[in-house]
Amino acid sequence: MHAIINNIRNWGIGTKLALVIFLLVGGLYTCFTIAIGYSNTQLMEAQTLAAVKTQSRMVVDMIEVVDNTTRNETGRSAQLLKNHFSGEFAVDTAAMVDVGGTQTPTLKNGDTPLNLDFSVVDNFLSQTGATAAIFVKSAENFIQVSSTVKKEDGQRAIGTLLDRNHPGYKRLIAGESYRGPVTLFGRQFMTQYDPIKDAGGKIIGILYVGVDITDTLNALKNKIKSIKIGQTGYFYALNAQEGQDYGTVTIHPTLEGKNMLEAKDADGQSFIKEILTKKQGTITYPWQNKGEASAREKVAIYDHIKGWDWIIVGGVYTDEITEAATSVRNSYAIIGTILNLFMACLLFLVIRQMISRPLSVATRAAQQIAAGDLTTSIKSSGCDELGQLAEAMNGISQGLARVVGNVRVGTDTIAVASREIASGNADLSSRTESQASSLEETASSMEQLTGTVHQNADNARQANQLAASASTVAVKGGQVVSQVVDTMGSIKASSRKIADIISV
Repeated sequence: MHAIINNIRNWGIGTKLALVIFLLVGGLYTCFTIAIGYSNTQLMEAQTLAAVKTQSRMVVDMIEVVDNTTRNETGRSAQLLKNHFSGEFAVDTAAMVDVGGTQTPTLKNGDTPLNLDFSVVDNFLSQTGATAAIFVKSAENFIQVSSTVKKEDGQRAIGTLLDRNHPGYKRLIAGESYRGPVTLFGRQFMTQYDPIKDAGGKIIGILYVGVDITDTLNALKNKIKSIKIGQTGYFYALNAQEGQDYGTVTIHPTLEGKNMLEAKDADGQSFIKEILTKKQGTITYPWQNKGEASAREKVAIYDHIKGWDWIIVGGVYTDEITEAATSVRNSYAIIGTILNLFMACLLFLVIRQMISRPLSVATRAAQQIAAGDLTTSIKSSGCDELGQLAEAMNGISQGLARVVGNVRVGTDTIAVASREIASGNADLSSRTESQASSLEETASSMEQLTGTVHQNADNARQANQLAASASTVAVKGGQVVSQVVDTMGSIKASSRKIADIISV
């Protein structure tokens, strides 16, 4: 990582600027893409869930149309069956009749026994196409004593009891009618059960009418199973009626007839029980199919059909809902990356032309100036910062050239002054030696004068003249010494000038 950072530091400023802009624009576009993707995902989820709710409502409506139509037909048929019995109903518990191996009390309409009398129900079947049956009450049971309903083997379903778990049993015991869908011997019927009462109002039997809706219901089931949600989503129905069929799948592409009450999701939650309990709403749960490595989130919208006591459920995987949004997001990401790379290359070329190259020219000029080439000049093509930099570099070059010129002039001046000082020093030395010789001669003359005074007092006037001459020479010697002092002062002043020049 450190090596990469050092390598980046060695990049040109144009490359660095292009990289920074690429990262900034890429970051902004990435945030934009994520925001768009999230927004689209939320929108797609909302739209899909709304569509599933609409489809679910349509499925419910289709079933309710069939329900209402067959209920009305069954109600009319039940009234027609009642019209076949004009007398009072009564039961004779003393006259027992064996019906299908079961002993049953005799049920009469007027004076006509109804046990094993199939004329009325057969006539009704031929007139309406609806099945009919007559039950007699024995203790707390209702036993079929006459019927057009056929068992799986084709025999009349006589001698059979109405199951106490039958959805209409409690209502019939209470003296109320029941109308609703019932499965009898593998066939689906819309049925109506009406209690038979004697003259005293006591419940003694049941009149049954059933319209076979097996074919209609199968066509409806196939229609519902053909509806797809997303790629693999579908609708199914659960029996929510209390009893042995509670939780049984009544419509499903593959699991129809199977009880799913104990089904659990990937987290071990009984989501089917929750659906059956709430009857209407939306649930999200993880589901893992056989052969899949991990669970996938699934969402289900469910609604209740009161007449049939079914729960219609529409389920779909959430990733299928958001697939379109994910595709759009990925497309945006690819397009954005391509555009960002193109923009980065374009910016790199522009920055290289407008910034990197002028800076390179300025760098080379600075290096040439540093190497002593003060004739270097940069051509300025603008008034921006780079143009100002070029002008400044030219100013530096010109200023340094002037300074160097001035230094050269000062150096020449110092050289001339140095030669003059050297010449002055040589002259001073010569003059000093001459004065020293004169002084020695004067001293010798003084010695000779003293000897002469002792030897020849008579030559006093001549000695005086010589003394005067010696005095004159001494005065001249003092003047020479004074000149030497002045000359030394000049040398000192010249030395200061040299020091000043050198300090420049």
